[in-house]
Amino acid sequence: MEKHVPLLQIKNITKVYNIGDNRLDILRGINLTVEEGEFVAIMGPSGSGKSTLMHILGLLDRPTDGVYEIYGENVLKFNDNQTAFLRSKIIGFVFQQYNLLNKMTAADNVALPMVYSGGKNRKEKSEQLLKEVGLSDRTEHKPTQLSGGQQQRVAIARSLVNDPKIIFADEPTGNLSSKQSNEIMQILTDLNKKGISVILVTHEPDIAKWADRLIMIKDGQVLSDTIQKKKERKNTEPLKIKKESSHLSIAEFAENFFSAIRAIISNKTRSILTMLGIIIGVASIISMLALGNGAQKALEQQITSMGTNLLYLMPGRISLGGVSGTVARRIYLKDVEALAENTELIKNIDPNVSGSAQVVYGNKNTYRKCVL
Repeated sequence: MEKHVPLLQIKNITKVYNIGDNRLDILRGINLTVEEGEFVAIMGPSGSGKSTLMHILGLLDRPTDGVYEIYGENVLKFNDNQTAFLRSKIIGFVFQQYNLLNKMTAADNVALPMVYSGGKNRKEKSEQLLKEVGLSDRTEHKPTQLSGGQQQRVAIARSLVNDPKIIFADEPTGNLSSKQSNEIMQILTDLNKKGISVILVTHEPDIAKWADRLIMIKDGQVLSDTIQKKKERKNTEPLKIKKESSHLSIAEFAENFFSAIRAIISNKTRSILTMLGIIIGVASIISMLALGNGAQKALEQQITSMGTNLLYLMPGRISLGGVSGTVARRIYLKDVEALAENTELIKNIDPNVSGSAQVVYGNKNTYRKCVL
């Protein structure tokens, strides 16, 4: 007999934040099992820890302690590539604030997860999903041209684009009217009937009634776990985690390149100003380097020329047996002037007279060499 493996299971999950010397316990040893195909609603007052639990289940956050298994695999031991694979292939997210990119159309927003997962036929699939959520006539509309309910439908279509096994919905109806909320919940219910598991966080009892199972949380602990509708349990097989390469493939490079081009085109003014700033900055650096190099070379030339165009004339001394004696012939200023008058090669004359003297003052004396 094959061993039953639940969709996900958490054991003694805790989450603690240390703020200075204060310890804040958000989750306090939560144990929970969710079967494949279930529709679970998690309710609780503000600050109860339900959103933190949702983020941990969705692999957007890590617990302080505990075990988290998906299809029997402890996902807390996975590396970044394996965790990214789970988020892109197994899990879909629907948020209260929609998190759509305003510069992109509804179809492009839906197809965005496929850009990072390398999915093909993105345009066809995004348009098909928008049709399934009732937005076939809004594919080219941007989020600012859609109502709140329509934006949330786009977000749901986006969560389905990589064919997830489970959808996490964090307050998906929090910003919607009652009519729009019922429409969104009907879409989630229909998806659940197709076999997609749904975990919903809400604080509205009428929204929680749509779920098959209701879990109440308070102060980071499970208060109650109630089955509202019975469902047949399905047997599942262990999950096989794809070994994602950390190297950038040619397809990924091309996709990133074209995504960058689309971003530049959709933000023309910002792109032009950014490029202008880069050009000015590079030109300034080049100019400073050119001026610095020019000044350096001029200084080097000036220093190099010093000494090569100077001629020193000094009085000779009588030398006998290697011993220098007294000055035999002094050079006078008129001698130097005569040299300057008889040749055009001499530009300037700088006469110097040097000598030594002893200065005595009281019982102190000192010896100094003077140049005049």
